[in-house]
Amino acid sequence: MNPFKPKPIQSLLGLSLHGRQLTAVVAHVEGTNVKTGNLVTTLLSLDPLTNDVELVAQEIRTFLDQHEIRETRCLLCLPSNLALATSIDLPELSDDDRQSYLDLQAESEFPFGVDDLSIASVPYQSPTASQHATLAATPKNHVARFESILLKARLRPLSVTLGMASERGEQSQSDSTPQLVLDLYPDHVDLSVRCDGGFAALRSLDEVFESEKEIPSLDNELLRREIKITLGPLTGSIRKQLTNAIICVQDALPQTLSDALEKDLAGLGFQTKVVTGKHSALTKTVEAFLKHQASALEFLPPKQSQFQAFADKVSSRGNAWAGGSVGTIVVLTAIVFYIQGYRLSSLEAEWDGMADKVTELETLQNKIRQFRPWYSRSAQSLQIAKKLSEAFPREGSIWVKSFEIKENNKIFCSGSANNNQALLDVMDQLRAMEDINDVTLQQVRGESPVQFAFNFEWKPGGNQ
Repeated sequence: MNPFKPKPIQSLLGLSLHGRQLTAVVAHVEGTNVKTGNLVTTLLSLDPLTNDVELVAQEIRTFLDQHEIRETRCLLCLPSNLALATSIDLPELSDDDRQSYLDLQAESEFPFGVDDLSIASVPYQSPTASQHATLAATPKNHVARFESILLKARLRPLSVTLGMASERGEQSQSDSTPQLVLDLYPDHVDLSVRCDGGFAALRSLDEVFESEKEIPSLDNELLRREIKITLGPLTGSIRKQLTNAIICVQDALPQTLSDALEKDLAGLGFQTKVVTGKHSALTKTVEAFLKHQASALEFLPPKQSQFQAFADKVSSRGNAWAGGSVGTIVVLTAIVFYIQGYRLSSLEAEWDGMADKVTELETLQNKIRQFRPWYSRSAQSLQIAKKLSEAFPREGSIWVKSFEIKENNKIFCSGSANNNQALLDVMDQLRAMEDINDVTLQQVRGESPVQFAFNFEWKPGGNQ
């Protein structure tokens, strides 16, 4: 047994935030089961994303003290509308190469700098045994801010994840049959496509509830359109076998919501199961963490204590034989320094012989750079930009923030639109144009404005 290995977490405080609504639950391990307490909820008077960190932490601490919650180790479920998510193909790679590949894919998939995002991933397998991965990202400054709030509230954050990424369905980890899962809350709907423990799609829909009414009411037409938009980019093998849907409804919501939604899903070809009762994504997320000692999607950067770093050094095999060979290392070090000094003097003599020629070449290079044309000689890039601009309306209802031409004439474009209809009109215009193929909508987020990202292939004179 390794005395330095940390013991499994036996109890945990789960916290979830959506806007200013804070929910807490305490769970602990009893034998092979996980027992959870009652959910307690409050509406914070301060916004955790904008107000002073100290004041928000004090309000959270007061709320926990009122409910006599003493557990300090905690897991935080971020607001689902803060996350961006996408699904990518995953080739067979080594562990080191896989991480590099995921970083490159995140850089191309998300319309933000990778350095500004905290990125998590989870692999999964499609029904045809092809390998994929879910990439999820949230602003790194938001994660750091939430972590600071928890620390000032005298809590010890162990995980920052998404509540909608819990084990909510009855799908087995070994079952790769995809499922559409809709979590209905009083102010938003979490939508996901589960497949083999991963997520082929992951979205939060805040605008589908008609908030001006006293009783929560779904805009069924808008929700049905958002479901179609979500299912559009799915791969053929997943979309073909996506016939089951699960609707999770909170007790506080009327039964008529699930009845109408069940009818709409049946019209889309789904066999629907409705789950009601006091279920909670937060509860399931905390239970999953205690079972696996980790979150499926983890945004909190890994940390290593000084004691753990020291323990790793002491317990490593390298130090066992290194301590008995100090004398040999000293001798070898002296030899290396002597060889290095001799080599350095030889290089300095060689440099003295070529210094004049190098200086002359550098002067010529500087002149070449000064008079080199700055513009691209490729007319194709101008043709692509012209075609893309023709698809956009002139009144300014949609605009582009970034435009990138990649290898094999793959074009990536991201931006914002006043509404979903303006975006759909532009997509239809692009699909109708010659020389433009495979127009794919990769990501849609928000309502007004709508943030989007799509790509297409440029094939001059090719078939659409």
